[in-house]
Formats: sequence, structure tokens, C-alpha cells
Amino acid sequence: MANIIANYESNATDKDAIGDEGNAEFSPAQGFTIASTGLVGSVDIYTRKINTISDPITLRIETNSGSAPSGSLANASATTTFTPSNTSYDWVKATFPASFSLNSATTYWIVCSV
Repeated sequence: MANIIANYESNATDKDAIGDEGNAEFSPAQGFTIASTGLVGSVDIYTRKINTISDPITLRIETNSGSAPSGSLANASATTTFTPSNTSYDWVKATFPASFSLNSATTYWIVCSV
């Protein structure tokens, strides 16, 4: 398992919504680096369901571009979907279709969108 050794927030706001809210689309991102090169097969996300939204959330691991997500996957398998099932915050495991390697001392981004 790859352990996160540093992380970066995608913006300075406290907005934690994913998807449409009003006339705005939110795709929060969290940057991270890992201590040593390793395989990634899943990511645990602390999230909750709001209202009756049933759309799955897409989770991607993207490469870095100028201290922000690049829009490019770190690996072809670095995308998956999950659906929060609880209206209270809880950990949800998002499993990728195949494990892939991430390099140490490299910044990557977890990006969530609907």
C-alpha cells in the first residue's frame, strides 16, 4: 500500500460538494506524494451522500501540472466510480479495475467528479 507523505488542497475554499450546486460544477481535488514507489489498487474516501443523489462519483488519479491536476490520468487504470450509500460521513473504498504503480517523490492528484 502506498502511504501519503504530503498533500495539497485544490483550493482555499471550504466547499466540499461534488457535482452541480446552483450554477456551478465542483470537482474537488487532493494532491499527494508517496514515500516509496508502490502499487495502488484502491483509494478510501471519507464522504457522504447528500439528499437523494444517486449518480456515481468518478474518482481519478491524475498527474501534476503546475501545482494542480493536469487532466491526464497517471495510468490508464487510474479511474473508477463509487456511490456513497450513507447520509452520514463514512469511509468508502473506490477500487480500480487493475492495480498500477505510482512513483515516489512525484505529485499526483485524486480528483472527484460526477
